[in-house]
Amino acid sequence: KYGMNEPIALDGFRQIELCRDLIGNVLPEDDFEKLNLAISNAANYLPKKDLLNFKTLSIATGFQKGFINYSDYTQQFHDLFKCINERKCCVLEYEQHIGEGIKEHYFAPMRFLCMHDCFYIIGWITDKNNPSVKKYGTPTKFLVQRVKSVNVLEDISSMELPEVTPSNGLFGVIDDSEEFEVTLKFSGDYAKTYVADRIWSKEQSISFND
Repeated sequence: KYGMNEPIALDGFRQIELCRDLIGNVLPEDDFEKLNLAISNAANYLPKKDLLNFKTLSIATGFQKGFINYSDYTQQFHDLFKCINERKCCVLEYEQHIGEGIKEHYFAPMRFLCMHDCFYIIGWITDKNNPSVKKYGTPTKFLVQRVKSVNVLEDISSMELPEVTPSNGLFGVIDDSEEFEVTLKFSGDYAKTYVADRIWSKEQSISFND
């Protein structure tokens, strides 16, 4: 958002570092190094008085147990990036469960989703005989670490396919019925605190009883 001659405010720069520190631990190692290089280069646009005393800082820590080493899937990431950026379709080889066999999908990648330190690729499964036409009415989500290979179809465009909007809170929920309102009750200090701290629905309201 900054012009080439506009200085970056130091507090805004620290926010960039905060994002790096929180999400960087799930990025492939090569991409994390490129992110650090981009931050160092961006420091050149700090105001002169800040630049004189500037050094990059690690100001936060992202932590998770049982993490996925996405450095093993760098090629898959880059091929999927290419499909999204250039609006290309691909043939995606996917093993949903170990030992279950690899299935081939004609696919139009549209968006990455990160949830619980786990990356998904969201897009449209397309028709094998007409790879630029979506096969189903709703997008499909694949776990990136279960993707075995991505064969980019250079001659098949996904430009005519609709964009996939950001998650609307229905991730993992089959949305094929009329909406209705519910009332949920939670008891116990931990449960009520956990629930009250979070947004579960755009229309939610929370009340506390005795």
